[in-house]
Amino acid sequence: MTSVDSLPPLSPEQRKKPAHFELRMAAMFALVFVPNGIHLPYFPLWLKDSGFSPDDIGLILSAPVFVRILAAAIIPARADRAADRVPIFLVTVLLSMFCVLGFLLVSGKFAVIAVSLLLAAVWSPHAVLADSSDFRPRVTNPKVGLQQQAEEEIAVLPPPIVGAY
Repeated sequence: MTSVDSLPPLSPEQRKKPAHFELRMAAMFALVFVPNGIHLPYFPLWLKDSGFSPDDIGLILSAPVFVRILAAAIIPARADRAADRVPIFLVTVLLSMFCVLGFLLVSGKFAVIAVSLLLAAVWSPHAVLADSSDFRPRVTNPKVGLQQQAEEEIAVLPPPIVGAY
């Protein structure tokens, strides 16, 4: 039995589609994927063209891993306590955009690492925040929160990871 099975039925107001739902969904995905579309495919090439050594590039790309792990746990847990998760999600999306643009303003290994760490902190909670934001009916059961959702999503990771090897 999952936690969803034990929830009370949704009220009529919870079943209503939010205003401008399609536009909000399109904007959400555009804002989430634009930084990735800019950053992920071209970042290593930009680092190489900026004169960074292969060791520096490896350090810059690997340094944010620990920040991603911490931010993906801490920020959604804090968002669970907020009255509405949408503003938190939007702040992280906008900060991600600014961080990606911040790479154009900095030079030097440590400045680029600092921007990478900031980007990792604000970008990593996007999936959990987007999945649980006001884009679906609200459930007022405190047992179902972002932390539980994150735990459920992490639980499905081992099979694809093991299958990849």
